[in-house]
Amino acid sequence: MTINIYIPLAIFMAAVFGSRWLINKANEELPNEQKAKLVELFGNRSLVNRLIPAAIIVGVMLVGYQFELMTNIWFLLIALITVITVFVFTAVTTQSKLKQANFNDEYRKKMLNSSIIRIGGIAICFGMLIFNRI
Repeated sequence: MTINIYIPLAIFMAAVFGSRWLINKANEELPNEQKAKLVELFGNRSLVNRLIPAAIIVGVMLVGYQFELMTNIWFLLIALITVITVFVFTAVTTQSKLKQANFNDEYRKKMLNSSIIRIGGIAICFGMLIFNRI
């Protein structure tokens, strides 16, 4: 059974926008001092750290296709594992930083829920693409 490519992409986009909406709603409830603390805690994330997962995925794709080592399914599985690993690591480090900075439990819970929505959307999107190829 083949699925329309737009369905997994729509699920992914809905998860990203839903996650972003939840973060914005949580940020609106923070006092200005804690908003400033967020910038202090997370404002220094470098572009290099965000590009590492993309570089891994592109590198695996180029090597795999150049030497015909993998099929599309393997590439999608490696991409899924890489992306989910990065998002889980980011969620864990974010929770740790928020706890150390004494943010309230409600705010940390909303941030965790946002991460879960984002990771779930990515997993469903890639899962649908992988199972569509089998």
